Amino acid sequence: MTLTIEPTYQVNIHCPLCELSFSSTKVRSSHIRVTTRDADFCTHFVDETINPHLYYVSVCHYCGYASSRHFSTTFHEKAVQIIYQSISTQWKGKNYSGVRTTTEAIETYKLAIYCGIIKKEKQYALAGLYMRLAWLYRKGQDEQNEHRFLSLALQAYQSSYTNCDFEHSTMSEPLILYMIGELHLRLENIPDAIRTFSKVVSHPSKKMEPMIVEKARDQWQFVRQQQKKQ
Repeated sequence: MTLTIEPTYQVNIHCPLCELSFSSTKVRSSHIRVTTRDADFCTHFVDETINPHLYYVSVCHYCGYASSRHFSTTFHEKAVQIIYQSISTQWKGKNYSGVRTTTEAIETYKLAIYCGIIKKEKQYALAGLYMRLAWLYRKGQDEQNEHRFLSLALQAYQSSYTNCDFEHSTMSEPLILYMIGELHLRLENIPDAIRTFSKVVSHPSKKMEPMIVEKARDQWQFVRQQQKKQ
């Protein structure tokens, strides 16, 4: 008898707001089958129902607090009050712990963005939410909403770069700059895209990020060639 291993599994999470524990779904890496990746790292899968981005946000069943792994576990007093008043009092035990549809995943992202803004989370963490939400809209061919959240991601990455709030995170300065350049390109801010990609290519830490530098160089050359044709 062959034992079938499900593509998703449950993890136990302690809610830093209400301090109760709840379960959240994750995708087993062994079941992820990648087909292609876009230049902004949007990944396409053989089976889009087994997409780890659908489960990137964790939502507490009890109070409705939503977060990503990049969120802090601390709250200022006003944030606690606002989240309780605007979310928890109306929550009614909604549960996102099972298999999520794209629509449900979008709901969790918007909830996490709301919580993150109230908590004043770091801009790179909010940018990650905006990006992944834009990717979900891209897969649904909703160009208007995709561009809306790409624009918000651009603003957040620019703020993160200016304030250096990405320090001590998994993000590096060349990567932040690359994302800014790529978002400028996708939003058709061509001069800004060229200028930002050139910063990546000439960055003092470029030897530490060869893949990012190579991607920036490719995009920089592509845009310049397109400009010459026009």
